[in-house]
Amino acid sequence: MLKKQDTATIKWHNSCYHRLSEQSNERNDMSSITSSAETQAKPSSSKAKSQQRQYIIPVVGNVLSRIILWTGIIVFSCIGLGALMFTTFYPSYTEKAEYLTNAAWPVIVLSTAAIAVVALLNRCNILERINVNVLSWIVCCYMIVASTVWAIASNTFPAYDSLDLINAAKELGTDDMPMWNGWYMERYPYQMPFVMVIRLLLGMVGDSQLYIALEFLNAICAGATALLLVRLSRQLFSDKAAVMTGLFSFFFLPLFLYSTFAYGNVPSLPFALAAILWQSKFMETNTWRHVIFAAMAITVSILLKSTMIVVLMAMCLILLIHAMVKRNWHSIAGIIVPIVVYAACSHGFFTVMEKKYDVVTDNGLGKTTWIAMGLQGDEYGNRLPDAPSWVTGSANPGWYNGYPWGWTTDYNPEVAAADSEESIKRSLTRFVQNPTFAIRFFTQKQATIWFDPTYESLVNSNWSAVPNNYGSAPMSDRPMTHLVHSVYYGKTNTIILRASDAFQFLTLAAAVTVLIGLRKRFRIEQLLPITVCLGIFCIYLLWEAKAQYAMPAYVVLLAYSGQGLLDIANRAVLLMGKFSRIITGKHEQISTQLAADTGID
Repeated sequence: MLKKQDTATIKWHNSCYHRLSEQSNERNDMSSITSSAETQAKPSSSKAKSQQRQYIIPVVGNVLSRIILWTGIIVFSCIGLGALMFTTFYPSYTEKAEYLTNAAWPVIVLSTAAIAVVALLNRCNILERINVNVLSWIVCCYMIVASTVWAIASNTFPAYDSLDLINAAKELGTDDMPMWNGWYMERYPYQMPFVMVIRLLLGMVGDSQLYIALEFLNAICAGATALLLVRLSRQLFSDKAAVMTGLFSFFFLPLFLYSTFAYGNVPSLPFALAAILWQSKFMETNTWRHVIFAAMAITVSILLKSTMIVVLMAMCLILLIHAMVKRNWHSIAGIIVPIVVYAACSHGFFTVMEKKYDVVTDNGLGKTTWIAMGLQGDEYGNRLPDAPSWVTGSANPGWYNGYPWGWTTDYNPEVAAADSEESIKRSLTRFVQNPTFAIRFFTQKQATIWFDPTYESLVNSNWSAVPNNYGSAPMSDRPMTHLVHSVYYGKTNTIILRASDAFQFLTLAAAVTVLIGLRKRFRIEQLLPITVCLGIFCIYLLWEAKAQYAMPAYVVLLAYSGQGLLDIANRAVLLMGKFSRIITGKHEQISTQLAADTGID
C-alpha cells in the first residue's frame, strides 16, 4: 500500500511539474512575442501609414464619383424643368431664337402617352421577345433610309461653313488657294481632317455629286450612331434596356434631319460612342484591344470635330476614378494610351499636310478667341458699346458674332490672343459689377443652347439670310414640294417641333431617373455618359455657343433612355396600383358603412 501511495505521489508531483513548466514556457513565448512586437513597432507604423493611404485613395475616388453623379442629377433636372416650360425655335430661319411658353401641356400629354406605351410593352413581356442585335440593325437601316430620303426630298445646298469647307477641299493642291492663305483654313486649321474627307469623296464621285456624297456619309453615320446607342445601352445596363433604347431612338428626328449639313457634327458621333462603348468594355474585362480600339475611335472623332476632345477628357477622368476605387492600375495605362494615340495621330496628320500641300497648320486662332466671343453681347445678343468695331452682335447672348474675322488685313494669332484676353477681362468686369446682368446673360445663353429640341437641324437646311459672297438667293427660296414646305412652315413643322420637344424632355427625365437610381450602387463605367454631358455643359458656359453644340450631349444621354423609361414606367404602375388600392379600400369602407346604417347588404 505504501509503495502504491509513493508511486501515486511521484506521478502527481511529475504532472504538477509538467504543468508548471508548460505555463512557464507559455509565459516565455508570450514575452518573446511581446518583445518581438516591440522591436517591430516602428516598421509596422510605416505599414499602417501605407495602409491608410491605400484606404484614402478609394475614398477619394468614391467622393469624385458621387460628385459627378449628384452634379449630373442637379444640372439635368434643372435643364429638364426648363425644357418643359420653354422651347426655343427659329421661325425666321436665322439663328435668332424665340421662345414657346405654351409647350408644357403637349409635352406632358405626349410624354404620358409614351410612358403608358412603355408600361404596356413591359407588362405584356414584349421587350423580352425582341432580339437586341436584330433591333439595333433595324434602327440603323431606318436612320440611313430616313436620312437619305430627307436629303433627297429637301433639295438643299451647302452654305456658310459647309460651303467654305467644300471650297477649301477643291482648292487644295492647286495654284490658287485663297481659302488657305490668311483666310478660313489658316484661322481654323482644326477643320483640315474633315476637309481631307471631303477631298477623298471629291476624288471618288466628282464635283457634281460631292454634296450628295456628303449627305450620304451623314446618313451612314446617323445609322451607325443609332446602332451604337443600342449596343452601349446593353453594355451599361441590360438587353431589355437596350431594346427600349432602340425603340425610343426611332423618334430621334434631328439625327436624320441633320443629313443635309456638310460638317463634322454627325460623322464624329459614332466614333465618340464607339470610344465610350469600348472603354466600358475595357473597364469590365481589362482587355487591351478594347482600350486600343477606344483610343483609335476617339482620335477619329476629335479630328472630325475638335470639340469632341471633351469626350476624351471625360474618358480619362472616369479611368482615373476607376483606378482609384478598384485599385486597378490597368486603368492608368488606359489613360495614357488614348492620349498618346491622339497626340501622335494629330501631330502626324498636320505634319503630312504641311509637307505635302505647303499649308500653314499652326497659325490658328487661340481658344481665348472663342471664350471671348462666348462672353460678348448683352442678354439678347446685341453688340455692346465697348465691343470691337467689327463685332455686329450675335443672334443670341454668347453666340457667334463675327469676332474671329476682325483681324482682316494683317491677321496675327498673337494679336488676336491679346485682343481676346482684353475682351474677356471687360466681360468679367461687367459681370462682377452687375451680377443681375450676369445671371440674365448666362440664363439666356444656356436656354438657347439646351432648349432647342431640333438642335438647329431645320435652320441649317433652310437659311433665309444670305451671307456676303455666298450667293444671291437665300436657301429658303429654293423650290420645295408641298410636304417639304410643310416641314419648314406648316403643320408638319408643328408636329416635328412638338414630338421633338417631348422626346427631349423624356430623354432628360429618363437620364435623371437612372442617375437617381444609381445613387446607392453603380459601376464606374455607368457614369461615363453623364461625365461627357457635364463636360459639354461646363465648356459652353464660357465657349461660343450654338444649339447644335448640345446635340452630342443629348445623343450620349440616350444611352440612359431605355433603362430610365423602364424605371419611370414601373414607378408609374406602382403608383397607379397604390392609388387604385386606396380608392378600392375607401369604396369598401363606404359600402360597409352604408350597409351598417341601412341594414341592407
